[in-house]
Amino acid sequence: MTIQDPNLGITNSTLDDEFLVDSLRYDSTLQEVYKLPIGAKSEPASIDLEERARLALNHLSRNLDAAREHLPYFWTHLTKNPPEARHEAYDFGDVTARYVDAMILSRQMTGSTIGEEQEVLLKRLMLSLFGNDGLSYRKSTPFSSPDAVMFDQSSVLIGLVTWLQEGSHPDIKDYLDRHVNQLWHIADKTKDLCRFPINTYTKTAGFSAGSGGMVDQDAPYFTAGRFVFPLARYLEIGGTGKAEALAVGITKWITQESKVFDIDFSFTDHMHSHTSTIIGVLKLGVVLNDDSLIAWGKSAFDWVQNSSGSSTFGWYIEDIWQNWKVGADCETCSVVDMLEMAVILSENGYPEYWDTVEKITRNHLVESQLTDIGWIEWTKKLADNSVSSFENVAIRVLGGFAGWSGPNDFVANNLVRRGNLMNCCSGAGPRGLYIAWEHAVSYVKETGVTVNLAINRSASFAEVRVSEPFEGKIEILMRVRADLWVRIPGWVQREKIVVRQNEQSVSFEQKGRFILIRDIGQGIKLDITYPISEIGSHETIGGRDYEVTWRGNTVVAINPEGKNHPLYQRAYMRSKKTPERYALFHQPNNEIRYW
Repeated sequence: MTIQDPNLGITNSTLDDEFLVDSLRYDSTLQEVYKLPIGAKSEPASIDLEERARLALNHLSRNLDAAREHLPYFWTHLTKNPPEARHEAYDFGDVTARYVDAMILSRQMTGSTIGEEQEVLLKRLMLSLFGNDGLSYRKSTPFSSPDAVMFDQSSVLIGLVTWLQEGSHPDIKDYLDRHVNQLWHIADKTKDLCRFPINTYTKTAGFSAGSGGMVDQDAPYFTAGRFVFPLARYLEIGGTGKAEALAVGITKWITQESKVFDIDFSFTDHMHSHTSTIIGVLKLGVVLNDDSLIAWGKSAFDWVQNSSGSSTFGWYIEDIWQNWKVGADCETCSVVDMLEMAVILSENGYPEYWDTVEKITRNHLVESQLTDIGWIEWTKKLADNSVSSFENVAIRVLGGFAGWSGPNDFVANNLVRRGNLMNCCSGAGPRGLYIAWEHAVSYVKETGVTVNLAINRSASFAEVRVSEPFEGKIEILMRVRADLWVRIPGWVQREKIVVRQNEQSVSFEQKGRFILIRDIGQGIKLDITYPISEIGSHETIGGRDYEVTWRGNTVVAINPEGKNHPLYQRAYMRSKKTPERYALFHQPNNEIRYW
């Protein structure tokens, strides 16, 4: 059976797989084939982040090796026949912790039970990697040595903080505090600064050149920079021990001592290592109420957004070298970093960045998810071995995220990386979905309901239905009595905004980027409309020229098209009539605050 869903771009012949059926969208094309689940209801066929999180759970719970305690596979080679899932040393602390983080957040969004057993086993594996000193150690395997790698430790912090917020394990705070305190203990604390001299720490030799790893004293990647963001998150929810001292010391080293960023905030080399460093400085500035750190983070973000050779729709060049124009590609990890930073800036004095959040979310974040496996060949058969798996790999990784995409192609034209998934990105992508979903709409009793993003969302205090990019229309059902603030995209002509209740005009106030409708009663439904049309833009991305077609903040076409697995195949989005589909909505009891 082959069924095509233009909303997700899914085209494959594997929908009789029970697991996938549970993950895929129940829209009008599927109603005659599958019974709709209880609770499904109609919504505009716009971007649905919850359904994408359900699909991500397919990848997160199936890209695992049961023979190695459900260790994830770092690599997926999609252009091999058959596709290969392959282990790599980063499977341990880094990818395992990212998957734990992603599964918790995806389940928060969806309430899905997909992969619950695998999540328990992944969490067990993650905790088993801790040594008596509190650090996370890799295991001795044909592809790894039993070391504590600093890049791993920062990902472990991310997973632990989210797990602590979830509240499902009584001892996670103890793990966190022992981890942070040991990191403080082994850090180089010269001149009131903190850093880790190289990437690899061993139980016998500590940090030594002989233990391998990077020795560049100024490099943020694989050493200190990525620690600041999870440390700042931990501080925000009451972190103890040396969390603040370590975060402040690393930040001082980054911003005052190292040569990681030039005077104009430019940099070269690996994008994700730098963006994950910038977000930490920015987040710490918010937590400590330090305007100088927020300003530093904003300047660094602006350089990436405007001057790095990246796009306006969420594609960020991964490696900035003198020859970066050749074979440029993008990690989903960097996409999510930039999304998180734009949210932080938007909620801390710079609301104009909500347009950036929306452009990233509607475009390269969701386009980076693997939703179509019909182009992947697996006609040949190979037996699994201790390092690689070949059994149904394409089906198992459906819902993962691109390791190296082009602006117009899931598979970038980089001959070295072509056809590979790096599954650190498959752990990062769901976090991006969650951040956009969580911050799309909010409620504070003193100020009211705020709609930040034109994205479908059903919350306990309001339901938001969005018709973009088909029509300029937002429908809001109030579930509490409150003032209503709605962000209007920057491209909208303010004088053409209309607000109606039951076809009757409703007055509103212009408040900067938002409109304010005062004292809306519980159960009242409002329709906000504005004109939307197609416009074109020319962008030079990664040294190549592209013509981009937009409807509002949504890219509906890009030329030239990709050659391997083209992205932005969105002809259906150019319709001026909003299609409907059926979807499930979930309202968690307690949302994890994540940024």
